[in-house]
Amino acid sequence: MEDRARDQIEYPDEAAEIRLRFQEEMAKRNLTSLMPEEAYRDRNYEWSYK
Repeated sequence: MEDRARDQIEYPDEAAEIRLRFQEEMAKRNLTSLMPEEAYRDRNYEWSYK
């Protein structure tokens, strides 16, 4: 990836409609997101892969 800012949208910058659609599609399949709320607010969020 050459320029991360150009090549992807970070979660805090994502339009609310995208997240809502994602959650609706998951709900249709009886699934829920494991994405922590903080990941959508904190641009410097660090994932814990434990």
